[in-house]
Amino acid sequence: MQSNTKHGASSYVIAIYLLAIVTLSSTPLLHYFDLANIEMVFLLVVFLVAVKLGRGPAIMSAVHPMTRSGRQILS
Repeated sequence: MQSNTKHGASSYVIAIYLLAIVTLSSTPLLHYFDLANIEMVFLLVVFLVAVKLGRGPAIMSAVHPMTRSGRQILS
């Protein structure tokens, strides 16, 4: 089993980049979808980061201000 204890800085940068892409692409979709559906896209990004980049970047992306304030940005 592979350990998830070592993460390069690039994993964290990729996670933040993915959150920025989702935030920017979700803004126009707010007029067509409910906010709860858009929040599920953020949850999907956190899940994909966890699977591909590991535990550290996933925790960071889950508690990152862009994820938490996505509701404020989009509304």
